[in-house]
Amino acid sequence: MSHFQIVKEFLKEYAKPFQQPFDKPFRKGLANQEQEQEQEHKDLMSSKLDDSIPGNGKTNGRSQEAANILTYLNEKAGRAYQPVEANTKLIISRLKDGASVEDMRAVIDRKCAQWLGDDKMSQYLRPATLFNAQKFAQYQGEGSGPEESWRKGML
Repeated sequence: MSHFQIVKEFLKEYAKPFQQPFDKPFRKGLANQEQEQEQEHKDLMSSKLDDSIPGNGKTNGRSQEAANILTYLNEKAGRAYQPVEANTKLIISRLKDGASVEDMRAVIDRKCAQWLGDDKMSQYLRPATLFNAQKFAQYQGEGSGPEESWRKGML
């Protein structure tokens, strides 16, 4: 038996544990992360496609609304985000999904009220966090239920 065959047999026997698939929880977490990245990619591509259509009045209107929402976030959170594509693309995507300017302002108000005084959480008052498809839906779902209405009366 040659050295090559000996090494090949050794690897075949002892490499089996390393060829086993990852455990299910790890794969599930990885799949969720891949889905989020894929959704963000779709959001980005759909906004680029609409932006590339000449004379598309909706895009200009949405871009202006996105800039206004970004200005509102800057005022509420004390930030200075510029209305560049990196900051507006997710806002435009949420507008396309059917969210209103009022919905976005409500999420900004709620998260500023919750996070501004918290050094750990205040860093997340940014477009990438607030307007990510899944997170925005969750923040929007927190809505103004009975607890929120009660808080407004106390402020």
